[in-house]
Amino acid sequence: MFFPTDMLPGGLRQAALVLPITHALEALRATLGDVASHVAVLAMFALVGLPLAMTLFAAAVGWGKRSGTLGHY
Repeated sequence: MFFPTDMLPGGLRQAALVLPITHALEALRATLGDVASHVAVLAMFALVGLPLAMTLFAAAVGWGKRSGTLGHY
């Protein structure tokens, strides 16, 4: 689970092939290897974009309350 099955001795490698978790983890490792940089960029967007969006939304609701236009929608 903590390292690829290629590092196991022959008998254990064959036993690992019978376990479903082996195949699930190999698929996960392959996916993460290809998309890790994209996930990091998306995380940075989320760290900046979410607080910004929440601030702008709060300002818009405040403006709507002050101007009394929230009931129009």
